[in-house]
Amino acid sequence: MSETIRITSTQLEQLFKILRYDKKTGKWKRKAQASRQLGISRPTIDKILKLYPQGLPEKPKKTIPKYFEEFEQTECAKKIREVYYDPKIRDISETGKDVLSILREAWKARGKKDPLTFDREDYLFFWGTPTQAPYPPFVDPMTNRIAFNKAVALRFAMRFGYARDLLDDPTFSTRELKRPKGLKKHWYLEPDEIIRTVNCINEPDTLMMMYLGLLLGGRFSALSKLKVSDIHRQAGFIMLYEPKVKRFVEKDIFDFSMDFIWQYITAFDIKDRLFYWGLNEFNERFKKASIEAGLPKEKIMTSHMMKHTCITQMSLHGVDIDVISEYVGTDPTTIMEFYRGGGREKIRAQILDLPRKQETWKQFIQRIHPYFVQRYNYIKAFAKKVDGIKAVKPA
Repeated sequence: MSETIRITSTQLEQLFKILRYDKKTGKWKRKAQASRQLGISRPTIDKILKLYPQGLPEKPKKTIPKYFEEFEQTECAKKIREVYYDPKIRDISETGKDVLSILREAWKARGKKDPLTFDREDYLFFWGTPTQAPYPPFVDPMTNRIAFNKAVALRFAMRFGYARDLLDDPTFSTRELKRPKGLKKHWYLEPDEIIRTVNCINEPDTLMMMYLGLLLGGRFSALSKLKVSDIHRQAGFIMLYEPKVKRFVEKDIFDFSMDFIWQYITAFDIKDRLFYWGLNEFNERFKKASIEAGLPKEKIMTSHMMKHTCITQMSLHGVDIDVISEYVGTDPTTIMEFYRGGGREKIRAQILDLPRKQETWKQFIQRIHPYFVQRYNYIKAFAKKVDGIKAVKPA
């Protein structure tokens, strides 16, 4: 697609779901409807149709794990699709997809028992008891309790299942599960911690997920959907859809970063999505690497820590809060409340009018960039390559 047409692969797919080709007249119909629904101008739609006069080429069918299909037959999956269905996108919302994914894993963990039939014993398995830790994959490493989003999804099963009476049980409350602000504010990596962790990562896609998380400040839900078509190499930017703010954010990046990303795409012959594995898999890899790197317990990595690190390091390296807010898609108030502002050195320099040697954001990325490249060049030889990125596994 021409670099002058600012449209993402997701918008492109939605466009051709709305448009209809009239064989009798040889013209495309529903342009006005598509323009209204997607916010794409008519001239842009006309340009796209010149590029794709026959519509989008058919994609190869995705291989879906068998247990995914089995879960879709449960009453729980059907209820999720009913409650979270969004007619605008003709699919369930991003929140619905998260709930579906979490309850699918819960269903698998309890021997394929429909979550709508879970009883108190099942829920205690996930929440934990005084003598038994919570279900490990659902634990928040910062609090050592069940993660807030996992608890919310399980309470969905309570609400629509046989255990509605447990909704008022203090044992299964979500009120105390959100991370304290103080913990969140210091939940980021220092440069030396980044470098130590990088040197313990063994998979190219994990390394690239960490690099993009640091560079773009994107949530996992956004990075995991990133496609080659969203990366505009010549123009020097990436279009990243942020589900939480429900909009695409244009991410300008450095030339050396774009070259590194493109080297990864080329080496593994990636044609569509950059990342295949889900949140739990990547978090397990990050956890393993950060433990091996000797990071303290409160710094054990998850994919979301990269967003916190990006915002904090941007602030520490002189980027204005309003610029950070626009770049990462996070409200300025949230940034000030939950992320570190500027550090003691910055405060002293501005209040006491002291000279301060400020490393810029670009200089910071240039400082850690070689460690990513060096590690990538070392581990890529040990990665298997079968059917593109789906094969990036330890040999």
